[in-house]
Amino acid sequence: MRGMAGALESAGEAMRSLRDTPSAERVNAAREAVAALRATTAEHLDHEDAELEPFLSEYEHTPEMKEMHRAFAREHTLPEAGTYFTWLQDGASSDELAGLRQNVPRPVVSIISRVFGGKYRRTIAPAWKEQ
Repeated sequence: MRGMAGALESAGEAMRSLRDTPSAERVNAAREAVAALRATTAEHLDHEDAELEPFLSEYEHTPEMKEMHRAFAREHTLPEAGTYFTWLQDGASSDELAGLRQNVPRPVVSIISRVFGGKYRRTIAPAWKEQ
């Protein structure tokens, strides 16, 4: 987690520096800082997935996990869910999409993504496509 925080701070500094004084050198520094952030984050999340997925699979039908899902649903708005589900599907493989649809009915995913995922499609998804 500290590695991600440090990489995020470095990327933020590089982007602020680029914004304040644009130059080819600062573009390259920002690009490198964001690439380092991406690599650090991916490594962290891959490690987290490897540890958490077996645990979550083992306990997904327990009352505690069901309550956690209910609490999460109470605390998050439909626009947040739209952004999340749209992001989750962006670039997902057919196996990943099938896994999503095993847990959330297809009509729910479609409606939430289409109705509430517009902000993600307009503001975030284009940035991923530029890479």
